[in-house]
Amino acid sequence: SIRPPFVSGGDLEVAFLKAFKHTDTKDQRVVWEELVSDLEGDFPMSRLLCGDVGFGKTELAIRAVFRVVVNGGQVVVLCPTSILVSQHFGVFSERLSLFGVEVASLVGGASVAEKIKIKNRWLDKKIDVLISTSAALYDNVFIRLASFFVVDEEHRFGVKQKEVLVNKFVNKDVLFMSATPIPRTLHLGLSGIHSISTLSTPPVLRKPINTIVSYFSKNLIKQAIYFELSRGGQIFYLHNKISTILSVRSFLLRLCPPLRVAVVHSRLGNKKIKKTVLEFINKKYNLLLCSSVIGSGIDIPNANTIFIDNAHLFGLSQLHQIRGRVGRGASQGFAYLFLPKQSKLTPSGKKRLRSIEQNSSLGSGYALSRSDLEIRGGGSVFGY
Repeated sequence: SIRPPFVSGGDLEVAFLKAFKHTDTKDQRVVWEELVSDLEGDFPMSRLLCGDVGFGKTELAIRAVFRVVVNGGQVVVLCPTSILVSQHFGVFSERLSLFGVEVASLVGGASVAEKIKIKNRWLDKKIDVLISTSAALYDNVFIRLASFFVVDEEHRFGVKQKEVLVNKFVNKDVLFMSATPIPRTLHLGLSGIHSISTLSTPPVLRKPINTIVSYFSKNLIKQAIYFELSRGGQIFYLHNKISTILSVRSFLLRLCPPLRVAVVHSRLGNKKIKKTVLEFINKKYNLLLCSSVIGSGIDIPNANTIFIDNAHLFGLSQLHQIRGRVGRGASQGFAYLFLPKQSKLTPSGKKRLRSIEQNSSLGSGYALSRSDLEIRGGGSVFGY
């Protein structure tokens, strides 16, 4: 045996599982059993958990984290962006702090003093769970002491970061999570290097997202915006060119005067992004105009329409992730994928858009990844 097994937390674990507000889907029950058998086994876990946005991956990760902490282990949860770090920090704290688990967060923009404070608390075992961007990867203290790693949205980490991960995680338990694992990771999974678990049962009341691929159309935008506003909803408008994003804002305000538009893009800095997204969640704005920074884990159940400019420039997994930002509550979600009028699509671009339009059913992320694998090929199992 390479490490002692993570054994059940007994009555405390039963109480923790009961504290989950929703009923588990059939798939969640199956995957939890798979995670338990990995954690109780003799060898470290190396599992890829695929499941569409909102299908309950995070809850399963939290349960596995709880099991490790009850056994005296420390955990690092890695996220690709600071927005997702702050969202996960909220969700993990809410579930774990009632049971005395100490959760902290770390992002690249933290001050030197903050980093030192977190490092010392981690060394003193005062932090059980650290939620971090790749900042934690570059300090061996965090890697050395952690016995379990959760890598959320693994497809958003670059090849170099993944190589760091793989080299540093030898003999550690790792759970990778993805709504659409990119082909290379899926290829690793299908080659038997990871075990794969999938969540394909949607939560009760969830409806598939209605996906419309169209040439850019003012009328369509106007109708869709007024429809969303009439039902009290909010809207995402994704425009991935920072140099022209403000002219899109003026266009939208001219088209629909009732709009209150907030703008978010990667050049704004973490504090400003966080503040604006929070104001959007609190309904100060009804449309969030953003670059692809939105593609990451943001959960706003009241936002149920999304427009994606120049959709042909995105990869399949990106489109699927972005589309998954809407339709997370009980309302019908709509995703409009726009192409410029004069666009000459490449054959693989056409295939991608057709695939995303056809795979609009709930739980289609895994099917999309396989489709992506066919369109792009699997890549090399061993890196570059």
